Amino acid sequence: MLKALHFKKYLTHYIFSGLTLFNFTVFSQPVKANHHTVSVCPPSDTVSALPNDFCAGTPSRYEISIYELALCKSDPMQGSTGAKSLDTSTCVTTMSSPSGTTVDLGGTSTVNLPNASSRPSNGTYKYSYVILGNTFGLKGTYKLQGGQTYYSNSAGTVKTTGPAENYSEILDDFGDSSWDPEWGPYDHPTGGTISALLLNSSNTRASSQTAVKRLVGVFETNSGSPVVINDSTKGVVVTFSVSNSAMGISADSSGIPEDFGSGPFKPSFSPLN
Repeated sequence: MLKALHFKKYLTHYIFSGLTLFNFTVFSQPVKANHHTVSVCPPSDTVSALPNDFCAGTPSRYEISIYELALCKSDPMQGSTGAKSLDTSTCVTTMSSPSGTTVDLGGTSTVNLPNASSRPSNGTYKYSYVILGNTFGLKGTYKLQGGQTYYSNSAGTVKTTGPAENYSEILDDFGDSSWDPEWGPYDHPTGGTISALLLNSSNTRASSQTAVKRLVGVFETNSGSPVVINDSTKGVVVTFSVSNSAMGISADSSGIPEDFGSGPFKPSFSPLN
């Protein structure tokens, strides 16, 4: 199961390793409270012990299913704490996949996502959201300088003999002592904020832990630098990356890795004019 602790301690950095182009010119395929920061793990093989009990690293596998991607003119995460919901009234869907498109963001290859069915209207888009499945496929490795290499095993804890093994986590709770479907907003290490909400299969707020099938991540576009679409905009390239954020590493009091977890990712947008 995905460790809610990681998400609560963990400011996620979500950026694709691949690219997708929403082509607006070809219409057949167009297109703050509780802030928290998390330190980035030192590069592998550069320190003899991790400096904190928790830090953000880079997974070699980060497999998710994406259902929907959208740009929004205002924050779609609405409501007070304990009653938040996804409000898409100022949003335009730029990618939709009813059955989900599975991608691995841990590699370096380009992945293709379905294009937008229509062109977003001209305007300034300050936020984006991504709806994805609540199961994460992960794998990770971390080496201490002059010492041991730690590999993920099938349970997400560590072993000291390679290779690293795939493991899966299911995210169905953000709470500590009681079930909680809300997370954030938190500061992102590269700027802007990120928040999340657990959803049911109809993409609305989940009413219980057993109802959770998906989650939505809401981001400030380009760390607070809005996406502007005007008459000359031909498309938008969306880049996602998991570097230094999408794998949480917990360490014991001596700085020795003891388990791997997951974290979210963050999109960046580049309009093509």
